[in-house]
Amino acid sequence: MMPEDSLTRPSPFRLTLAPDDFFASVEHEEALSRLWYLAEQRAPVGVLSGISGTGKTFLLHVLARELSQAGVEAILLDATSLDRHELLWRIVEALGLGPDVEDSPLWLWSRLTDFLEGQKSTGQRLAFMIDHCQTLDPAAAHVLRRLLSLSVGCESNVTWIFAIGRSEEHAFLSWLEESSGLKIDLPIWSSARCDEFLRWRLARSEYSLPIFTKAAVDRLYTRSRGIPLEICRLADLALLAGSAEGRELIGAETIDCVAQELIRDRESSRPGTVVFD
Repeated sequence: MMPEDSLTRPSPFRLTLAPDDFFASVEHEEALSRLWYLAEQRAPVGVLSGISGTGKTFLLHVLARELSQAGVEAILLDATSLDRHELLWRIVEALGLGPDVEDSPLWLWSRLTDFLEGQKSTGQRLAFMIDHCQTLDPAAAHVLRRLLSLSVGCESNVTWIFAIGRSEEHAFLSWLEESSGLKIDLPIWSSARCDEFLRWRLARSEYSLPIFTKAAVDRLYTRSRGIPLEICRLADLALLAGSAEGRELIGAETIDCVAQELIRDRESSRPGTVVFD
């Protein structure tokens, strides 16, 4: 049932990257374990893929935190819409190599090459994760190719993990998936996993179950297509609507209403916050 303060308390389906909000589904736990194995084996490259909204970004944040706690240096870089020079510059900056805004690509590559050579002698493991690779300028693929060539050639103890949103636009990175030592694909959820997630989020927020009728859960799954990000968005709006209307239970009709609202928002091109990509 809906608590009396449901309109003022934080939503259990808020879109955040807080570690406590990570739902360790079977699919995400398996992906996390495989990425851990990649870093432990000092493999040069791995690819994490999946359609937008399946949780790649959240998973990388969790991985970075766990690796750091285990003494493995972890760097996470958001590569959204970077061009060739910007990507190279941001990588050098993230490694703490102090690039200047006017540094040439030649200087940047020289600094990066020296770093990778030095990393080999330290024995210190480093996991460098680059997110949203599918949004890169296609010319930036050259940077990724050279990175892999340098890392494999000098056995630098650096593991590069590339997150790619699966779409027609990422075809220019098909070579990357083919050359990866490990490719992990995050699937959409089943209806049972969707129900499990809803119950978990509600229970940890101290909501008295049930909140959604069986028909509402089924409709939420259908409308979201099993994509975690869409499940969160729909459930969040439905919870808000149900609270405002004083409902004790949220039914399928409420899910339909908020789904139509999301469709109208997208048609008007209003940007949203993507944390589960």
